[in-house]
Amino acid sequence: MTTRSMQQADPSRHIRRGLWISAAVCAVAGIVFIAAASQIAARMGWTAMPVGGISGAQALQGFGVILLPVAVLSAFAAQQRPFIPLLGWFFTGIDILWGFICWGALVAGLPMTTFGTTMIAIQATAIFALGIYEWWGMRQLRGVRRQA
Repeated sequence: MTTRSMQQADPSRHIRRGLWISAAVCAVAGIVFIAAASQIAARMGWTAMPVGGISGAQALQGFGVILLPVAVLSAFAAQQRPFIPLLGWFFTGIDILWGFICWGALVAGLPMTTFGTTMIAIQATAIFALGIYEWWGMRQLRGVRRQA
């Protein structure tokens, strides 16, 4: 069996791909948020966050610190053989929930610049779409298990 046919035969290939994408995005975003928090916060118009009086830069650095271990865990989940469905559902739920939270921040009127609003809308849509892709991958995996 060739590598290509083995990949096509793997029922977990879509959820694995989604988890690898999630890991890469979390790692890049985490590094960027930590390294350029002040510049990003200024462009987004976050001089102070409404909760606890922390600065936007501090909030972004905190998100960055959280995203790095999430990236590692997502990559860990993606490479497990056999695939662990609980981890797949966990990350699928997190991505869908994060999309809703970002859209909720926009609807609630979190004070931001036009750039900030645009960036949050893009992030919310992309992460929600990734979560739906992961959900679809988990449904495919579930369908294969039912047939067995």
